[in-house]
Order: sequence, then C-alpha cells, then structure tokens
Amino acid sequence: MVYAIEDIARALKEAREAKSLSQRALSTKAGLTQAHISSIENAGSDVRLSNLMELARVLDLELMLVPRKIVPAVQGLVRNSGGASPGTPPPRKTIRFLERAFDKLASLHPQPKDFPELRSIVSTLRSFNLNTEQIRAVEAAAKEAKRLRDALQKIESGGILPAAESHRLSQITNRLRAIRNAAMHSIAAQDMNRVLRAYELDDGEADG
Repeated sequence: MVYAIEDIARALKEAREAKSLSQRALSTKAGLTQAHISSIENAGSDVRLSNLMELARVLDLELMLVPRKIVPAVQGLVRNSGGASPGTPPPRKTIRFLERAFDKLASLHPQPKDFPELRSIVSTLRSFNLNTEQIRAVEAAAKEAKRLRDALQKIESGGILPAAESHRLSQITNRLRAIRNAAMHSIAAQDMNRVLRAYELDDGEADG
C-alpha cells in the first residue's frame, strides 16, 4: 500500500512540475494548503479521494479503474514518448534552433513562466513523427521565436516582458503545445487500439 501511495505522490509531483506550477500556485488552484500538497508529494499522508480528484482536474490528469491484466500495457502507453505516428521527425536544425532561441530568450528575460514549458515541449517534439502541416507549424514557430529574440535584444533586460512580446511568446507556446498534443493523441490512439486488441484476444483465450 505504501508503494501505491508513493507512485501517486510521484505522479502528482511530476505533473505539477511539467505544468511549471509551484506548490503555492497549485494550492491556490486546487483549494488545498501548500503544506498539505507538500505532504502529499512526499507520501507523508494518504490522499482523500475528493482531494485527489481536484488535484487531477487542475493537473489535466484522469482517474480511472483499469483491469489489472492490462495495467502493464497502460503503463507502457503512459511512458511511451515515441511511436509510429504518420509522417517524419521535425528537422533537427529546427529543433536545435528553437532550443537555442528559448535559451537566449530566457537569458534576456528570465522571469516569464513559459520558458520551462517551452523547453519541455521542444524536447518532446524530438521523438515524434509529424505530418507536413505540423512540421510547417513548427518551422513557423521557430521563425516567430527568432523575431521575438531579435526584438528582445533591443530591449533592456529587466526580467519583465513588455505586453506585446509577452503575447507573442504565449502564442508561440500555444502553437507548439497544440502540435505536441496532436502528435501525442495520434500515438495514444494507435497504442490504445493495440491494447484493446490484445485485451480482446486475452478474453477470447480465456473463454476458450
């Protein structure tokens, strides 16, 4: 039982960090105290179902009861960041440029919350196969990042982005997030079909 609690605690913490939320920010959104969230993430206390459901909602997670025999397949699906989605990987030079551009942007204005998520998204995109439209969208985002970087180099660094540049950065983040999510959903759909086929085959053998 302790092992299960530790797994839940680890998953909640990883989901919070992936969304670049502090414990304080999560506590505000979920209506729990920061001390309670800290205790949960350190597996220091059991999680009430109502609290777990609220945390899952804020962190874009889903709670479900899964048949034990397909747990390994579901766990593999969650871990899987690659796959056989149609298309080709995004150009390496584009991904490298995005990484360098965001590092430069962060050095110019280190405060905006978008940068950690942007780095995570770009890193994830390395492992996906994208269709032609998605690749063009990634390249368009790279060009926009370059224009934003060039604009910020002319602005005195102070850690706070001017409103127009902040809006442009949010647009880049939203665009790349949408591409990543579409690629992930494509992979998830294919893998879930394989899981369901294996599950149905297992049922058939059991009936025999």
